[in-house]
Amino acid sequence: MSFPVLFVSLHGLPDRAYPVSRVLGLLFVAWLAWLLASINLLDWSPFSVLLALVVLAALSAAVVWPRRFDLLAWLRSNRRYLIAVEVGMAVLFLAFLWVRWANPDLWHPFFGGEKPMEMAYFNAILRADSFPPQNPWLAGYDINYYYFGWVMMGAPLQLLRIPLTIGFNLIIPTLFALTGIAAFSAAYNLVRTTQAADSSANDGPSRLRELLAAWPRVAAADLLSALWDELERWQRRPQSLAVIAGIAALLTAVVLGNLDQIRTLFYGFAELASGQPGWALDAVPPLDQVTQGLAIALSGERALPVGMNEWYWNASRVIPTPVNAQGIPLEQPPITEFPAFTFIYADLHPHMIGMPLGLAVLIWCLGMVRNVLAEQRLSIPLLLLAIFIGALLVGAFIPTNTWDIPTYLLLGGGALFMAAFAQPVDCFVRRAMILAVAVGILIAAIVFILGLAELETIDLVLRAGVVGSLSLLLVYEAQIRLHMLRQPADEQRPWWRHYQPLLLSIGLTALFAILAVGLYLPYLLNYEAGYTSFVRWEGSVTPLWAYLDIHGLFFFIILTWLAVETVDWLRPSDQADAPRKISRAALIPILAGIAGAFVVLINLAQVSLPILVLAVPLILWSLVLCFRPDLPIEKQIALGGLMVAIAITLLVELIVLGGDISRMNTVFKFYVQVWLILAVVAGAALGWIWRSVARWPGVIRILWSTAFAVLIFLAALYPLMAVRAKVADRYVAEAPRTLDGMTYMRHVIRQENGASFSLEPDYTALRWLQDYVEGTPVVLEAHTQGMYRSWEGRVSIYTGLPSVLGWDWHMRQQRPPESPEVSTRTLEIDTLYDTTSVDVAMSLLDHYNVDLIMVGELERAYYTPEGLAKFDEMVNLGYLSILYDYQGTRIYQVMLQ
Repeated sequence: MSFPVLFVSLHGLPDRAYPVSRVLGLLFVAWLAWLLASINLLDWSPFSVLLALVVLAALSAAVVWPRRFDLLAWLRSNRRYLIAVEVGMAVLFLAFLWVRWANPDLWHPFFGGEKPMEMAYFNAILRADSFPPQNPWLAGYDINYYYFGWVMMGAPLQLLRIPLTIGFNLIIPTLFALTGIAAFSAAYNLVRTTQAADSSANDGPSRLRELLAAWPRVAAADLLSALWDELERWQRRPQSLAVIAGIAALLTAVVLGNLDQIRTLFYGFAELASGQPGWALDAVPPLDQVTQGLAIALSGERALPVGMNEWYWNASRVIPTPVNAQGIPLEQPPITEFPAFTFIYADLHPHMIGMPLGLAVLIWCLGMVRNVLAEQRLSIPLLLLAIFIGALLVGAFIPTNTWDIPTYLLLGGGALFMAAFAQPVDCFVRRAMILAVAVGILIAAIVFILGLAELETIDLVLRAGVVGSLSLLLVYEAQIRLHMLRQPADEQRPWWRHYQPLLLSIGLTALFAILAVGLYLPYLLNYEAGYTSFVRWEGSVTPLWAYLDIHGLFFFIILTWLAVETVDWLRPSDQADAPRKISRAALIPILAGIAGAFVVLINLAQVSLPILVLAVPLILWSLVLCFRPDLPIEKQIALGGLMVAIAITLLVELIVLGGDISRMNTVFKFYVQVWLILAVVAGAALGWIWRSVARWPGVIRILWSTAFAVLIFLAALYPLMAVRAKVADRYVAEAPRTLDGMTYMRHVIRQENGASFSLEPDYTALRWLQDYVEGTPVVLEAHTQGMYRSWEGRVSIYTGLPSVLGWDWHMRQQRPPESPEVSTRTLEIDTLYDTTSVDVAMSLLDHYNVDLIMVGELERAYYTPEGLAKFDEMVNLGYLSILYDYQGTRIYQVMLQ
């Protein structure tokens, strides 16, 4: 329904951003319904979602009506592409729907992840009338977390009334499909827009079609030959390289893993040979142990000592940290998560929901630049609409996954700068801006690193931004002045004309940033940031082998592309009118200055970073290629994204969010962004070099193809082995396969605090609460301080009802000022259950406004029989009533006094 808006506002894209139209539609509907509920104009309900849907339909109709014939013509001419996109999405969705059906459980006592928190918050959002929603784990408070992603995913559930225990397992395949097809679109648009038509691709009728029509009266050899010929014909078509690029981006973005899976196998072999578990601190264990272990495994003497969970878990913890003599890490290992792990592990966490949004932003960035190059320019209203779309997408990260906002805000602003300078301007103006931006960013980074020890983050960002901006302006001004001095007086343009694109870009970027914040202002006004500063990271750093283990496939493709571009640039041209190449003499001071700035920056950081050996040359190489006069704008965008991604990997070696556990989440959140950007760039790069590889000398082509195949094989090991392991690694193997994530409870016998009990009574009670309890009554339930390993919080998790206290550590993280109250509640919950005094119990129930009291097998495992018996006494006294009593589980209702 949102596609007409994209069709008009991003007309420079070949596919008009059709593959991400669902992302934009879902976001707009959720945003409008959320906004109305946040400012108390309308309750969050199926009606508000439907109203938002109607508004979107009206907006699309109003925008596209004057261009309806253009839209219909475009749909007819691109119907094959549209069908392919729909089929691709369906395949991705159904493939991952099978994975969720095979293991739908929403809890596992050891590898259940964050699903309990996500279920609790998601359920609370679905129960809410207004925003921010009530906190299900700290009754009386709001959710102080980036919760909007669940609002976005909850809009269809609100409208269709799908239970969350089923909806959870539908949303994950949906996000998998949306992310994969968005990655396809991003790379497709990068490559498709640079390809010229090849008329030879369509010469002659299709021999394959003729043979298929004559089937089965054809030879198999003829059919294979015709199939090969058809494939070659297809590769000559203008869109074939774009499709190859899109498929490559899709696979690397969401299907393939990093290169680490083989290490799990190698360390398993080494342990099999030595009989001792090894700590995976090196790239590979001793090779003699690996070969011995392999021989033992092949002989069938002993099984490989690798746990089921290790096949899907180990690759998400690649970067090693120091350990003591007992092998206990001295730091919390950084999380090196990537999309394939994210979806297989199946935590519906904010970073998962942010993935299709991030890719939609990349497509919007490309679209804004391509709009300028298209023949038809946007009118002022349509330009404002396009900026609104970008602001809506980028601003969504503020309440969805705040970690993403710096990266995508930077990319969005960079796209607007590129769009301003993509207009017809002098070539030297464009090069002057590239150099000025590079110097400005480097100086801003130096200021940021220097001030980490002495300034708050907001002040530091402002200082770095101001100094970097002034540096940018000074470098830009100096280049303009020098150029004007070299020009004859009669050819000079007024100096201020050279500032028009700069002023335009600043104005558009300011509008874009203000809108991005303003559209989500109700969230910011209610959110209390617990951690607001970055600090210098003083711990261990990433070894080069781990860096390559994570990004190696991307770097192999990208380095090949950079080499091809460089050779093409330096190769003499036979055409008299070919663009003049920048002189080597001009490049020397540029490279020297940039390299010197990097040296200064690293010396100021006072750390030794092994990844600099690869990261810095890649950034420098990419920057130099941006000066190539005939380089298409799409390739400049790809180079810009590459430099941003690599810079992020350097940044997380130097700084960490204050309050993080070591640098666990800092690496985790930013590395997901890096993965998606590199997937798109590498996909496009593969499309750009695809035909070049076929023209290489035989030996080079064979070596390159062999290395590429090996890397693909290593990356493919992860999904092949991880999916199998995750599907098998269930809490109860005998539980049925279904899409209902609660069904496992009916088959679990739980041991906790010395007691053994079935979860079947809880399953029945939770179902009853879901079906019959409306509103948000406060619940008292057991608190065991077990978090991931305990069954605590099951009422708030599966109903969204506010509990006196849920997972206490999460509440301390999300609400640091309330940490003392969290400690108090922990003690007073014990008092409420264990005390035999009715007066004490009633006083505490009144203090926390408790409406419902849960007494089931979990409470009996942790609290005294005498304390639990008082609740029946309170029923007799009229203080409580029994609301539910079945299978030994009782739910008491507190009567109004």
